[in-house]
Amino acid sequence: MDIIKKTWYFRTVRARITFSFAVLLLMVHLLALLIMDTVLSYSNEVLPLNVESSLGGEWLNKSFQEFLKSLSHWHNLVLIFGSISFTCALFVSAWIAKGVAQPIRVLVDYAKSIQYGDYSKQLTLNRGDEMGQLGDVLQTMSDSIAKRESKLNELVNYDALTGLPNRNLFQDRLDQAIKVAKRGGYPMAVMIMDLNRFKEVNDILGHSYGDLLLKEVAKRLQTIVLREYDTVARLGGDEFVLLLATNMEGAKIVANKLLSVIDQSIELQGQEVIVTASIGISCFPEHTAKPKELLQYAELAMYSAKNSHTGFALFDSVHNAQDQQYLSLLAELRRAVLNNELVLYYQPKLELSTGKISHAEALVRWIHPERGLVPPMEFIPFAENTGFIRTITLWVIERSLRQQKELQAAGVALIVSINISAQDLFIPKFPTLFAELLEKYDIAAEYLVLEITESAIMSDLQSALGILNEIYDMGLRLSIDDFGTGYSSLAYLKKLPVSELKIDRSFIKNMETDRDDNMIVHSTIDLAHNMGLKVVAEGVENAATWSGLEELGCDFLQGYAISPPVPLPTFLNWVKESPWQLNQVA
Repeated sequence: MDIIKKTWYFRTVRARITFSFAVLLLMVHLLALLIMDTVLSYSNEVLPLNVESSLGGEWLNKSFQEFLKSLSHWHNLVLIFGSISFTCALFVSAWIAKGVAQPIRVLVDYAKSIQYGDYSKQLTLNRGDEMGQLGDVLQTMSDSIAKRESKLNELVNYDALTGLPNRNLFQDRLDQAIKVAKRGGYPMAVMIMDLNRFKEVNDILGHSYGDLLLKEVAKRLQTIVLREYDTVARLGGDEFVLLLATNMEGAKIVANKLLSVIDQSIELQGQEVIVTASIGISCFPEHTAKPKELLQYAELAMYSAKNSHTGFALFDSVHNAQDQQYLSLLAELRRAVLNNELVLYYQPKLELSTGKISHAEALVRWIHPERGLVPPMEFIPFAENTGFIRTITLWVIERSLRQQKELQAAGVALIVSINISAQDLFIPKFPTLFAELLEKYDIAAEYLVLEITESAIMSDLQSALGILNEIYDMGLRLSIDDFGTGYSSLAYLKKLPVSELKIDRSFIKNMETDRDDNMIVHSTIDLAHNMGLKVVAEGVENAATWSGLEELGCDFLQGYAISPPVPLPTFLNWVKESPWQLNQVA
């Protein structure tokens, strides 16, 4: 029976039922034949003897012989009919099995093609029964899976905003291109392009304009790279990458074309925008034969072009170590924020009219787990160049408000100054963010002063004015830091909602020996007072300078002659031991 079940035409239910019926019919026939054979055998051996010895035996014998003849006839008919019916049943079951097995084989083959990811086949059974319905369901399922896989492939390998290949697909194409280039000895170039000041577009105009800008840049890049074996991709943010089958000189030509195309004005919903770009280039086989290193070297070259403002730069192995340190510093600085490696130091400001320490400047310091205290000049300019200064500023604001809360709980009324850069002004909804933090820590705005350099304000005066006015309306005071180093004219001061000027240390340190510096300091103090502004002199390092500033009527002194920047606990202990007192909370 197991052998029969394994036979291909007995693998369907209909075939098995038909075969089972044939077997049952055959068993009935065999049973009938067995009964007939038994009767015949018994009649031939026993019944004739008994009949002959009885009365009327001749007539009974004759009748019995006729009955046996008839029974034999039916025996033969049953045998013939049983053989024919069984044979027919076998043929019918085979026909049914074949009719069902053939479309099943087609369906199984089609299902296997789906299993192996081939959705190109079309299934046509042309049947109106259940098999045809099953075929239609499989076809619909295959089409649906193909559509979903196509969509998934787009999501995995293509950028949703620009439609360009993303980093994953670009990496795959780069790997394949390098293999081909190695076999054929062809040159290859990788170019990474980053838009300059893209964050300002996002911050000033909004992210929707930023998205429109990226789409337009993607279109312009595709007009330059027309060969089908070259690739333009978006790595993320405002970074694009190109893979070109060209040598170093060809890459330079393409870079110049790209810069020319990107530099043209772009109109975004009636708003004209002009952006520039920085491009880094690495080449195979000149720089490396490894795909990952080609990308890395192109990115390092891009940073070099951005810092030098040259438009594009080729990877230079001489500067490789320096660039590697540059990238390493960015990664470490990000980790420093996450791991609370940054701390706030406070440098007091002495108010000459009261003789009290009423103000202090909060200065960020980096305590590196291996290198110790990292000087601000080693990471603040770097953070400004990379845009990471915004993250640091937000950290400083929140930490200073938290510590301000601690000071007030201890009964100390200290007005804290916080430095912000031009980039910080354009953090999305910066005034609103500040208001939320003040409310979160329950700090009155009068206890904070924001210091910003005059050059930062003047870089985009109109935009800065709107944001500074919002901040001023909140009750926050504004101070112009490093005053006198950016512009000689003071006329713009009347437009700014500031309450304080900080004279740059470069004028303070030599004012006792340099007549010109003394005159600048004197004039600045007089003009500021005439405009109703307070004046802070920073960089006070000796008694002579202290005395001279006091004679000129300066309002606040700040410098090493009073105290260097120190952590908050040290600052509080220093005040307790110094001749000056802190203002107390009323």
